[in-house]
Amino acid sequence: MSSIPTGSFVRGRFEPVTAPDFSIVSTSPADLDDRLGEFPCSIAALDKALSAAREAQPAWDALGLDGRIAHLRRLRAVIASHEERIARTISREMGKVLREGRAEAKAMAAKIDISIDEGLAFTRDFSLENGRLACRYRPHGVMAVLGPFNFPLHLPHGHIVPALLAGNTVVFKPSEVTPACGALYAQLMAEANLPAGAFNMVQGDGRVGARLTTTEGVDGVLFTGSYGVGTQILRANASRPGRMIALELGGKNAALVHDDAPFEKALLDVLLSAFSTAGQRCTCVSRLIVTRGVADRFVLALAERTSRIRVGHPLDA
Repeated sequence: MSSIPTGSFVRGRFEPVTAPDFSIVSTSPADLDDRLGEFPCSIAALDKALSAAREAQPAWDALGLDGRIAHLRRLRAVIASHEERIARTISREMGKVLREGRAEAKAMAAKIDISIDEGLAFTRDFSLENGRLACRYRPHGVMAVLGPFNFPLHLPHGHIVPALLAGNTVVFKPSEVTPACGALYAQLMAEANLPAGAFNMVQGDGRVGARLTTTEGVDGVLFTGSYGVGTQILRANASRPGRMIALELGGKNAALVHDDAPFEKALLDVLLSAFSTAGQRCTCVSRLIVTRGVADRFVLALAERTSRIRVGHPLDA
C-alpha cells in the first residue's frame, strides 16, 4: 500500500481537491516534527462525494445481501493484512499508545464478523399472522458518517460496516484531528475494491461537517463525538423526520467499589478505565464511588499508583 493520499475518495478512487477552501495539517502530538500530511478540504469535494453516493446506492442495494457480504469479507481480509500499519498510523496521529492502536486495528476486523453474524439477526425479514403480514427491511439511502479523534477508525467503521451491509452508501468525514487515519481507511476500501461510490471520503472540519449533516442529499447522519456537536446536529435536523439520526456522545462514568471487592483487581480496573487513552474515551471512569470501609485505603492506593504513570512516546513499548 502506497503512502497516505491527501485528496478526497470519490467513486472508488482518490482525486485531488483542486480548489481547496482550506487545508488541515496533521502532525503527531508526540513529535511535532513527525508530519503525516497536509489535507486540502472543500465544500465542492463534499458535494461530489454526495452525488457519487446517491448514484451508486441503487446498484449497491441490487447486489443483495450475499453480494454485499462478499465485499465486506474482502474488506475484512484487507484490514487484517494491514493491521500493523493501521495501528501505527492511529498511534502516530492520535497519540494513543501502540498497544491500544493494535487493539483498535484488531477490533475493526472483528466488527465485520459481528455485523455479519450477530448484527444481521436484528434486520432479518419476518412474517406474522401465519404469513399474512410481512416485514421487509430496506436500505435508508445515503448515510453521512462523522468520526471522532479518539478511536479514529474503529468507531466510524462501526457505523460504516452496518450501513453498507444494509444496502446504504456512505460519505465519511474523518475528524479534522485525524485526517491521515481517514485517508488510510479509504485506501483499505480501495484495496477491497468495493463498487465505485458505495463508500466515499472527504476531509474537513466543522464547516464541512455542518454541510454534510444538513444538506438535502443525506438520508441519515451517524455521528460519534461531543455532546455539544451532537446537540447541534439534532437541532439542525428536527424538521426532517425521515432522516435517521444516530448520536454516540460522551459519558460521565462512575466506578463503584464496595468494601468486599478484590482490592488489587478493583484498583487495576479503575486505573485502566480512568487513564487508558489518557482518559479521552467515552467509557473512561471519571467518578469513583467507594464505600466507607475501604475508602481511605483505596483512595490513597489509587493516588500512589496514579503517580507512577509516565507519559511517553506512543510508539515506545
